[in-house]
Amino acid sequence: MADPKSTVVKFKPGAYILTEKQAATSLFIIKEGQVEVFKMDNENKKIPLALVNSGEYIGELSLLANMPHSANAVALTNVTAIKIEKSAIDSQLREVPKWFIGITRTVTMRLIQTNEVL
Repeated sequence: MADPKSTVVKFKPGAYILTEKQAATSLFIIKEGQVEVFKMDNENKKIPLALVNSGEYIGELSLLANMPHSANAVALTNVTAIKIEKSAIDSQLREVPKWFIGITRTVTMRLIQTNEVL
């Protein structure tokens, strides 16, 4: 039986997978296709941050930090991904020692702060 907290989802080119400032409710493991991650500056110009390919994931920083997404993610090609709900991640984190979660969240926050500076 499939895990109800994860589903296979498909996106067509140009479809937004994540939107900047949107609440983080899931992360996506890219199974097939390519995704562009970017921010918009104050003059509404695109700032490319990453190209994400098969086997990589998006949405993890915001999910771990309990913050809204810090960037947009758009499908460049047809994309097939596994969407994992926040509740499934939280369930797994309950099995991890609290000190390790603290370290993970600290590293996550540092990455987010570094991304904002860049």
